[in-house]
Amino acid sequence: MSYLVHADEQHQLVEVVYNGPITVSTRICAMEDGALLLQARQYARVLVDLSAATAAPEPPEANNAFATRMAQRPRMRDSRLAYVTRPDMHATLLAAHALVGNVASTRHAELRHFHSRDEALHWLLTGS
Repeated sequence: MSYLVHADEQHQLVEVVYNGPITVSTRICAMEDGALLLQARQYARVLVDLSAATAAPEPPEANNAFATRMAQRPRMRDSRLAYVTRPDMHATLLAAHALVGNVASTRHAELRHFHSRDEALHWLLTGS
């Protein structure tokens, strides 16, 4: 599996860590797993670590499907989302992330992009 989803009890958040090549269908599966954990734990924060991921080549409409699906999941839509990527991240993965960010902003969701897990965690926990 190219992702791991788990509940971080200490910080009361769901963490999704991707590794290696990932597809939109992989991201949808991880999002569904994460949404179930958010619901079960009643959390409202998600830390998504894409720093060890690469994007598999896919048509642009695949990213649209992911963004739409995410916007339709109330637990995901209503949570704060912090994404961690490398500064040199592949353009395809960054474009997919930007699309999700655009969908999130139209729905007034809180989503931020970071290059450091510590900074992302700080933002999630403090709200600033």
